[in-house]
Amino acid sequence: MRVNAAHEVSALYKYKTQDVQKAVEEAVAQVKALGGSGGIISIDKHGHTGFAWTKDKLGMYHGEARLGAKPVVYWPLGEK
Repeated sequence: MRVNAAHEVSALYKYKTQDVQKAVEEAVAQVKALGGSGGIISIDKHGHTGFAWTKDKLGMYHGEARLGAKPVVYWPLGEK
């Protein structure tokens, strides 16, 4: 295990005070630089979401549901 991506996201968020989107992008970039593939979907303590993956053709179904708002579902490969 050369990159513990979930821990990296947590550390970047907590110690570098990056927002969750920037933190997941940086952690996934570390995985990609080592030849790995995958993705991360994360949520911070304020309910903000972040998501990133290593390849253009790799998509991850994800969404958001908030009180008083219509749920939103993302499928990155099917949308243009």
